Amino acid sequence: MSPQQYTIHAPQKPIKAEITLPASKSFANRLLIMRSFNSFMKIDNISDANDTVLLQKLINVMQDKEQGNFSKKETGTIVLDAGPAGTVYRFMTARLAIESGNWILTGSDRMKERPVKLLVDALKTLGADIEYGEKEGFPPLFIKGKKIKGGAVTIDAGVSSQYISALMMIAPALENGLQLTLGGTISSLPYIEMTARLMEETGIKIHRHKNSYHIPPQDYASKQLTVEPDWSAASYWFQMVALNQDAEVLLKGLTPNSLQGDSAVRALFEHIGVTSQFTSEGLLLKHIQDNANLFTADFTDIPDLAQTFAITLAAKGIPSKLKGLRSLRIKETDRITAIINELANAGYQAIERDNFVLEIPQQTQRLSTQPSIPFIHTYHDHRMAMCFAPLVLTGTPLQIENPAVVEKSYPKYWEHLKQAGFLIEG
Repeated sequence: MSPQQYTIHAPQKPIKAEITLPASKSFANRLLIMRSFNSFMKIDNISDANDTVLLQKLINVMQDKEQGNFSKKETGTIVLDAGPAGTVYRFMTARLAIESGNWILTGSDRMKERPVKLLVDALKTLGADIEYGEKEGFPPLFIKGKKIKGGAVTIDAGVSSQYISALMMIAPALENGLQLTLGGTISSLPYIEMTARLMEETGIKIHRHKNSYHIPPQDYASKQLTVEPDWSAASYWFQMVALNQDAEVLLKGLTPNSLQGDSAVRALFEHIGVTSQFTSEGLLLKHIQDNANLFTADFTDIPDLAQTFAITLAAKGIPSKLKGLRSLRIKETDRITAIINELANAGYQAIERDNFVLEIPQQTQRLSTQPSIPFIHTYHDHRMAMCFAPLVLTGTPLQIENPAVVEKSYPKYWEHLKQAGFLIEG
């Protein structure tokens, strides 16, 4: 049985560590969907994150390779439960729409609060047969999988890039392919481009023109690909180095020219206390003195880094404006509200402004009214646990709720913190 909470204490000396990061679940999940069209495709260094393990299981059930608790064939319908995994839910919505059979795709209570209407509307435009099981616009979904014609569709690109990636990956299997136009302000463009480049590496021809992608009908090739280490996971080590004088951390296996947009973490942390250099073994991080008087950044393309920066900037007392946070509203939790609430629990202030802007005012010390060991709620969100734990480097221990939540993307996170000298009780 997993502990209900951990109490985290900072290391007694500067952090010196070599860390093997988890494989990127974003990278791996895309390759799993692509491999579902060609079983001869090989994937090396596949992620052991819960989301990736779950997606593989659902694909196996879909392809009748596995049954277990997911399948209810006696009713003629197969029930698939994506739990709290948003990427899994969105990717499988599109994938099941073109897989012959009757499907019910459900999820956790939080998943039933996360909208899927834009994706469902786009799939219906292309010929899919999908109905809502409960509330209009939200999971669960009743999907009658079949061959669909495809064609042209426009989708608001400002809500979730996963809708777009889901459509792109099934495009080669559509009778007429896909002409996909991205409307509005594009959010998380690097994730869309990651999808496109991985598709191209697996033999798919994609024609780009401004904000549109044309993907003709074609077959995925029998390629062998290797999943990159996860740059989102790397961000927490940048955070630790920024908050720990004389720290040095080697992140093994990271290389330049990553397909992951979160590799932008390197350049951003240069402004707030971390220098990094590639070596033959990976990326070496070192603490440096920062002279930042103000930090402003747009996280439209890199929303998964927003929590890491909000907590780091509050801890360092750097006044900041974090922009482009719209998509944080529909993540594992409402991350904007969660950041504000839990920073307050830890004795720091953050203020939400108009247009999804989070403002961190300058603070030289924690508010004295806070408990000696603040309790951090994680809201079933892996990134809340991982971005708050390094805050103990300011000298105040923390209690972290539901520490097992990190298994969604970084199963060895707490083990690696212990390796780096953190004391973890619970």
